[in-house]
Amino acid sequence: MEMTGSGSVPALTAAYEVIRQPLGEILPRLSTLLAELVPHRAVAELSTHCAHSPFKTYGDAEITGRLSTADLAPLLATGTPGRPWQGTLPSRAPSAPCSP
Repeated sequence: MEMTGSGSVPALTAAYEVIRQPLGEILPRLSTLLAELVPHRAVAELSTHCAHSPFKTYGDAEITGRLSTADLAPLLATGTPGRPWQGTLPSRAPSAPCSP
């Protein structure tokens, strides 16, 4: 799905396509939608409102296998609402790139 173009309709449509997925399919869909715009090997989510499954990952098992809630918690504390974060995640394991 194309997220560029005039107006905000393509981005809103893409966002709708992500959030309407069953919970277990949100990260795979998000990864697919962002693949061209934000090249990446893995995505991770730490949710403060999901007691059942607050930590989810999708993508390269070499990366996702090394991630834990301890890796993402500092981002939760320093994040700014409305300002997505993209970068290299400091990890307890050596070399855990979150974007190329």
